Amino acid sequence: MRSIRSIMKGKNEHMNLYLAEQMKKYALLQPQDLVKMAYQTVFGPEHMLQNPARALEMLRMEMKSIGQEEVDPGLLEPISDRLCRVHLMAWKKLGRTAEELHSLFLQTARCCHGSEADFFALIGEYKQTLLQLSPDAAADFDQFLTGYLAGGVRPVHHSEIFQMTYDPHYRLILRSLVE
Repeated sequence: MRSIRSIMKGKNEHMNLYLAEQMKKYALLQPQDLVKMAYQTVFGPEHMLQNPARALEMLRMEMKSIGQEEVDPGLLEPISDRLCRVHLMAWKKLGRTAEELHSLFLQTARCCHGSEADFFALIGEYKQTLLQLSPDAAADFDQFLTGYLAGGVRPVHHSEIFQMTYDPHYRLILRSLVE
């Protein structure tokens, strides 16, 4: 795999720097996790708006389940120019409430209305980035996409490997609301 830094020095307009950062941060990132990030980047959390009261209850339960001993991943993890993942552990350590985060989450969900065309354009950027950073990962991504797209563009969970290794707990929030 070529160095991310060496590729970033060139001015390649097809390089998705957010994906490159994810690959650097999460060595066990799987194609499913890339599709999840692409979906989140384009559509935000709008699919979670179906039941806001249930979403708040799930957030409260998730925040209660996180112990102080868990690794703190930092508060914000940008996934695009407009969205970031707000990690619940760091949010909780700041003394912030589930209700505060839920309010930001709802504001974010209401303004994210991407299209399938946007999704496919981003997938194209991801493919170009993967080809530059890791051709093997690009081949795995293409293989996963074939099966994924057979079911249509839809949200997915993190891969089992990602969940078991990194135990992600976050909500998608507009960067303008938290930076």
